Amino acid sequence: MHAPAQRRRHRHAIGGAAAATALVLTGLVAPPGAAADTGTVPYTVMFNNFESSVGSRAPAWSALDVAGPSGTPAATSFSTTDVRTRVSHARSLQVAARDHVGDGAQMPIPATLLTAGQTYTISVWVHVAEGSAPVTAGTPLTARVAVGGTALPAAAGTDLVLEPGVWKRVAVTYTHTAGATPLTVTVDNTTGTFYLDDAMVSGERVGEPVPATGTLKNTLGYPVGVAVERRSTLVGTEAEQVLSTQFDQVTPENAMKPESWYGADGKFAGTPGAEMTSNEGADALMDWAKRNDGRVYGHVLVWHGQNPGWFFQDENGAPLDAAGASERMRTHIFDVAKYLSDRYGAFGSPGNPLAAFDVVNEVIADNAATASNGMRTSTWFNTLGEEFVDQAFRDADEAFNDVYAQPGSDRPVKLFINDYGTEGGDAAGSKLNRYYDLVQRLIARDVPIDGVGHQYHVNLNTPTANLRTGLEKFTATGLQLAVTEFDVTTGYPQTERLAIRQGQYYKTAFDIFNAYDRTHPDRLFSVTVWGLNDAGSWLYYDGAPLMFDDYLNPKWSLVGALGGDVPAEPKAMTVFGGDVDLDAPRVTTDPQWSLVAPSAVGDHARFTLRWAPDALTAYVDVDDATVDATDGVTFRVGAQRYGITRAGEGDLPVVVSERDGGWTAVVQLPLTGATEGGTVPFDVAVTDGATTAGWNAPGILGELTLREPLSHVDVLQVDAPPAVDAEVDDLWAAAPVVRTDKVTQGTAAAAYADVRTVWSGDGSSLFVLAEVTDPQVSLTPNNAWEKDSLEIFVDPGNAKNGAYRAGEDVQIRIAADNAVSSGGGRVVASATRQTATGYVVEAEISLLDAGGPGTLHGLDFQVNDATGNARTGVKAWADPTGQGYQNTSRWGVARLAERGTPALTLGAAEVTAGGDVTVTATGFPARATVELQLVAATSGAARAAADPVALGTVEVAADGVAQTTVTVPASVAAGDYRIAAVGADETLATADLRVVAAAVEPTPGPTPGPTSQPTPGATPTPGATATPGADPTPGGTGGTTGSGTTGASSGRLATTGSAIALWSVLAAALLTGGGVLVRARRAAGADD
Repeated sequence: MHAPAQRRRHRHAIGGAAAATALVLTGLVAPPGAAADTGTVPYTVMFNNFESSVGSRAPAWSALDVAGPSGTPAATSFSTTDVRTRVSHARSLQVAARDHVGDGAQMPIPATLLTAGQTYTISVWVHVAEGSAPVTAGTPLTARVAVGGTALPAAAGTDLVLEPGVWKRVAVTYTHTAGATPLTVTVDNTTGTFYLDDAMVSGERVGEPVPATGTLKNTLGYPVGVAVERRSTLVGTEAEQVLSTQFDQVTPENAMKPESWYGADGKFAGTPGAEMTSNEGADALMDWAKRNDGRVYGHVLVWHGQNPGWFFQDENGAPLDAAGASERMRTHIFDVAKYLSDRYGAFGSPGNPLAAFDVVNEVIADNAATASNGMRTSTWFNTLGEEFVDQAFRDADEAFNDVYAQPGSDRPVKLFINDYGTEGGDAAGSKLNRYYDLVQRLIARDVPIDGVGHQYHVNLNTPTANLRTGLEKFTATGLQLAVTEFDVTTGYPQTERLAIRQGQYYKTAFDIFNAYDRTHPDRLFSVTVWGLNDAGSWLYYDGAPLMFDDYLNPKWSLVGALGGDVPAEPKAMTVFGGDVDLDAPRVTTDPQWSLVAPSAVGDHARFTLRWAPDALTAYVDVDDATVDATDGVTFRVGAQRYGITRAGEGDLPVVVSERDGGWTAVVQLPLTGATEGGTVPFDVAVTDGATTAGWNAPGILGELTLREPLSHVDVLQVDAPPAVDAEVDDLWAAAPVVRTDKVTQGTAAAAYADVRTVWSGDGSSLFVLAEVTDPQVSLTPNNAWEKDSLEIFVDPGNAKNGAYRAGEDVQIRIAADNAVSSGGGRVVASATRQTATGYVVEAEISLLDAGGPGTLHGLDFQVNDATGNARTGVKAWADPTGQGYQNTSRWGVARLAERGTPALTLGAAEVTAGGDVTVTATGFPARATVELQLVAATSGAARAAADPVALGTVEVAADGVAQTTVTVPASVAAGDYRIAAVGADETLATADLRVVAAAVEPTPGPTPGPTSQPTPGATPTPGATATPGADPTPGGTGGTTGSGTTGASSGRLATTGSAIALWSVLAAALLTGGGVLVRARRAAGADD
């Protein structure tokens, strides 16, 4: 085998100004330093809405206390009691007990989240408690936002002035200094209590906005609503502009829930003497609807949640009886109706935009609940029974459609029941069926219900067909239907890949809604999304569920809802760790690149990757028999663009090799601070003449997930299969050893196994020998997976599919007593034997029809360690997650290594002393480490007296091929020599070499003694042949080959693997004469 010629270029080695200009003009390669996209978009560094769902996803806030007169420390807590002290959802952060204006709240800034020198915007909503007195009269109250003690200026177009009792978003700009922390927020000129909500740090990154055109309300054939709060309706704000442009209906997310109508005094808003003179949140939405010719969908009259604490108590604090609960419900419903009609006119009149109301909400149990006939056992249900639903609808109908309705109007306010979980399908016992059954009972009792609401809080794994099923289920009832709270979570954090998948989901969902509306005209009352933008969503930490991002920019989900073209989902790839040396020989043909199946780039190219903390190395192979000046590869890593040409030019370190019908490149792209588990936005595109194909659609970045180095092993080929008897036969001695040393449960002290593998014959079976070290063997646990056992995971063909492929991927479990409890159909034979230090497991595993010489297979081993009646430890060889029982993507790789006939080839038949010569070896044991030596071409006593000259060591690659360049010392005398491979003190392969005297007399030294001097004009040794495509060797001419039984290679990828030493199974081939010696060393881990 001859290595292809390789062209190496290092970073910015463009080949002169003219070459650089040509590359830029073709648009293929960025100029030195890489090119970046010019557009920018905002992104969120960290966000905290102070809800319980934040968890560890944002740094925690704490009290900032400055010593004050009283010595009482400031305190932070979560405020949930007063709707006026939170800007969204259920909680805000309260800062109280302030006896100094410097008292406030603080948050540490993680060093990994901000970049020194980059400018960020810090924003937070601040609310100073009503009645907070200024320290200095006549001086305004102002927010002070600081980092590292330095107060920051207000962002352009904003100020920091606060008004007691009013929420305000304050924003400052900050240029990060390394080590600066913490972020602090205080309020100057008052020691009053204040509140914080929706704190955000944001920056700008390179990127382009999503190309969304059109508006929802003008595109869809039914009203499109959104759940919002007062702050989204304020005239002149960006939120209000988006709201008014896109939507024609609003739902109050919180402002019409029962607790929102009452102050701390327990009086209904706007009633005589009430603390709350009005419900500002409800008024804001009604006012918006009037200004914009829109509608209001009220939410909610009767619910088990968000009621005042006293709502189910009498004046003495005792639980209400049935009569008291019935009266409390009726009073509340009529008070809401009166409030809204007093301010906006009778329902059904031109000035009142209220169109519908959720009368009861979430009354169906999540489980069968047969004792309650499928109903949630709320306080309402427990006090009044199922009939509380009937009463709620009858009272609402009387109040909204009679007492406070425009005379002559026909049910101006539609009354809906509303619930979640109806997207779970129509199976017997489903929540959808329990919901349907209740509605049928209401209809049978002549309850005045107009419609059925489906919340549809879904995620990317929810079958979209279930959305259609939920609507169709109620068609025969004759009622109107509404999608009331639609959103689609993606998982946190959202990536571009998930955002596009979300866009596709929205497109499919709205296609279903549109189709239902066409098929059943006037039956779809409206479709409402639950929130205007992601930062305002109650499901923010479940993954960006809405159509506008944190900054009100359109997302692919909006494009999908509008029926636009959403790109194909970006590709995703797991990238295993590995540091690649571009200066190593054969880097473009190293078999390590084949350990993971490459990803396609169009129809004629493919690539695979390895990563290190400072570099991403790409292997790109292209089918292209015609060489064009424009042939090349472009890369995107985040915002940066890079490129190389087929000629090896570009702004990146690169090695390019031509091959029959195409070319191959290995390229290193810069990374900064990459860590295992991180993700990298990435794309690659290959240009062939005038045609360019990419991994992803143009402008779309795929997602790389950085993982541990890939575990791999070369499986030893043996002449005859071993007897499966749990005995360590001699043939196992040369097999590579891998150890289960990745702890996935317990500690490092848990049991482990040293595992060997071999194959024989046609390679249809894999033979495994595991020596388990476990001082206390326990088989007492009840569950098979908890007993002391070895698990073998096999993925025939190395598909790494993730989910198990039925009938192919298998988990095999063999206990210490040889009980096979999983995967038995693939176990041809197994045996176990207990030892003084543990136990031995030996097994023959079928590879189905995927085996054979050179084939690759996913493989992992796991040891379960029991102590007493429980499993206390688990260790694996490859997969560090402990999830190998359900996911194949992190398993290791086994290659069935094939023995060959060792042979050596030289890049030149003649070399000048002091010059270099390329040595290529084929047919050698995979992973063997070999030593190269130079000896004289003599025999007998003369040879014995000649000392060999050591030229270095090199490793053989997995395909048995090795290539390296060695330097013949200048002190070597001219004459005839041989290249030879020596293993176990026996010569195993040879090739001839002639050394020509250097121009300068070499320094005397110990050299082999040749038998003849070179003849002027001498020709290569008869039988020698030139090596096609080999690099020219300095001082060398021609080429030479030889044969024997071993060889060498270097430059293989740095991955986690096990070397094979096969010298004991090679036939000894003692050849007379001298040469370059290739001496094999037994691999670490193999028995001596």
